[in-house]
Amino acid sequence: MEVKKDVDYCFVVPIKPDKVLELKDFWREAGTKKAGTMDVYLRNVGQSRVMAFLETMEGEHYLTQYIRGSEELRTILMKNRGIDLPVADFIFREFQRFAGYDITAPENIPDLELLFDWTADRKTGEAMTESRAYAVMLLPEKAEEAKRFYARFREEWRMRQLEQYIENRVIKVLSFLQHRPEGDYIVEYVETAGNIDEVAGKIMRSEEPVFKNMKETFARLTGIDLADPRNMPRVELLFDWSADHGFRIGEAAMARSA
Repeated sequence: MEVKKDVDYCFVVPIKPDKVLELKDFWREAGTKKAGTMDVYLRNVGQSRVMAFLETMEGEHYLTQYIRGSEELRTILMKNRGIDLPVADFIFREFQRFAGYDITAPENIPDLELLFDWTADRKTGEAMTESRAYAVMLLPEKAEEAKRFYARFREEWRMRQLEQYIENRVIKVLSFLQHRPEGDYIVEYVETAGNIDEVAGKIMRSEEPVFKNMKETFARLTGIDLADPRNMPRVELLFDWSADHGFRIGEAAMARSA
């Protein structure tokens, strides 16, 4: 019998300016008061890992979400409509509130193109890992150039990049191009061994050709110089669950470990 392999997805949902606190309240409640039913729900829709982040960049607020599941993202999100659990209605209602649209509707499923998917093939020697998902909006008509850049990233620079990523303690990178009505985004999930801010800072200060090219290309594609620490997105982890370890943050995680 063929066993389905889990697939990773990362996408962005712009948040209404006055709904940031409601977004935080939603994920806090999902991981505390509704933790038990959330666990059942996430398993029922075929998810094995869910992380949610609040990103603030240039005065805009985004939900950036990382999902691992056994189904296509479209199937995972649309399954919400067929699950007879109060928590499914809770998720539907609250997403409508802070995003302003029904994310489970076929026309609103995140439109993603996978650009880069890499995981280190050897251990870094550190047990602690940190993760972050963030999104950066592209300048108009830069999507094709972004795709060409990531194609070179995969092909021409791959061997050098793998070694340098390992040296800098990056252990997973997932990059998507997401098309939205207001424009195109690069959405990335990064996992590191050790403190993620220290790792990111080391990469951004690096003079290695591959990293210099990456920073220059991002500035050309987005108009944002990510080498300047003041331009780095501020990202806050709101929710972290997996089918293996349950909840890692909030009261539910503390209760599980007590």
